[in-house]
Amino acid sequence: MSPAWLWQAPSFMLLSGGMLMVALALWIALRPAFAGRAAFVGMQLTLAWWCGMAALEYASTLPALKAGLARWTWPAIVLGPTFWLLFALRYLYGHGAPLGWRGHALAWSMPLLISVLAVTDDLHHGLYRAYVPIRAGLDSQLHYFPGPVFYFGALYLYLLMLGALTLTLLSLSRCARAYRKQYLGFVLASLPPWIANVGYVTQTWTLFDFDPTPFALTLTCLIFAWLIRHGRLFDLIPIARTLLLDALPDPVLVLDRRLRIVEANPVARRWLGDEPIGRPLSDWPWLAEGLAHGHQSVLHHDEHDFELSRQPLGKPAQPAGELVLLRDISHRIRIEHALSSAMTVLETQLSTNQQLQQRLHDAAIRDPLTDSYNRRFLAEVGPRELSHAMRTGQPLALVMIDFDHFKALNDNDGHAVGDAALIAFARCWQQHGRHDDYCFRYGGEEWLLLLSACTAAQAAMRIDALRQAYAALPIGPQRRSQTFSAGIATFPADGHDLAALSAAADAALYHAKATGRNRVQTTAAPVAVASPSPHSETDA
Repeated sequence: MSPAWLWQAPSFMLLSGGMLMVALALWIALRPAFAGRAAFVGMQLTLAWWCGMAALEYASTLPALKAGLARWTWPAIVLGPTFWLLFALRYLYGHGAPLGWRGHALAWSMPLLISVLAVTDDLHHGLYRAYVPIRAGLDSQLHYFPGPVFYFGALYLYLLMLGALTLTLLSLSRCARAYRKQYLGFVLASLPPWIANVGYVTQTWTLFDFDPTPFALTLTCLIFAWLIRHGRLFDLIPIARTLLLDALPDPVLVLDRRLRIVEANPVARRWLGDEPIGRPLSDWPWLAEGLAHGHQSVLHHDEHDFELSRQPLGKPAQPAGELVLLRDISHRIRIEHALSSAMTVLETQLSTNQQLQQRLHDAAIRDPLTDSYNRRFLAEVGPRELSHAMRTGQPLALVMIDFDHFKALNDNDGHAVGDAALIAFARCWQQHGRHDDYCFRYGGEEWLLLLSACTAAQAAMRIDALRQAYAALPIGPQRRSQTFSAGIATFPADGHDLAALSAAADAALYHAKATGRNRVQTTAAPVAVASPSPHSETDA
């Protein structure tokens, strides 16, 4: 059985580097406090985690275990540069760095998201799409096929490192002579892992068939140790506090208590024009009015929209002024307006489509002559009504209706009069039917009614009232009366499905026809008999 671990020199190198980083973190934690110390200690500990996990991954002989350890290395991979950027901010700005809880939430949310996506990679394979051994043998490392999460995380880390490097370079260009060695050391310390990782991501080179980045972190740790021991790092604290003001792409102003501009970054100077330092804010009415209304968070000026952020300066009991940040959100506002217009158009189209679908559905389930439901809708609603009756235990009546001597009416008075008789019946039903009953034109002059919660006796009384009302209507130019015969079947007494109920109601209708027409017949006995029809034809 193959061993699960195979310890070799690269693994011991990585473990040694990790222990060196832990020692450096403990050393710094025991030194006098300075701005950014907690972030620096956190960075060293997370990089030690990275090296330790890399050592285990290199020593493992099981591909699945290697891949799992690689995934669990990613929290350290994303936390290390985050700590590095926070350290740079604190070290350059001091304890007054404008972070706050919102800044910290923003700084930690992305590493947390990437970490969760990395350790749950088995569920989505967004970090590594697949992996294969580089060569045969227990000591073979893996070649990973990166996924979108990998590239997204790498881009995010490069942006963090680029931000920290930019801060350092800008500070180097304007710092005092005493700080130059520190800044040069910062730049030198950040380059080895960055260069190593770029080479690995671009598949340019590896070290021992492995990612060279954790090996390069050891070199970074040694550079920091030398700077602390010989370069007076953390003994001389930089005072380049205006660095971020110059680097920000949005206007930033510093106001005193009398609302005079005492500092402005280059972007703000371009927006305000002339030389704003020392001038009162009232010289720019649009800005002064926006700040006067504390509830106003968006300012509009010269076809641009600015999101307003304000940060008090000094102690609450002794305010010294405030810092004002104007974030240009014009592009975002235009996109939001475009999206809102597009959503309005889509909602209108959706409403139109829904109305069209409803009209099409109504046309498909209704008889075009009488506007009653057709036989197609019976196939849809019939099983639903039966299911409801079964669940509730309520009766359900099915009524079959057929006009008496309808053929004679068509032959003698014309089909237009026959159509009028059908339309008159539909309207008569609308006056006598309930909202939860259904009337279907079954075919020709035949009709089918579904009466919910209705016994045979109740159905017979209602249909007989309908029969009498319909017989009293004058039909056509001759103002003739038209009658119908009806057969009634009920659930569950006469059947448990539409076919059985229809057959029972049809048999009752046939009996009503055979015994004189113009009557209502249940499956048990007739309920009402009217005067014989004036027509002599014997058609059904």
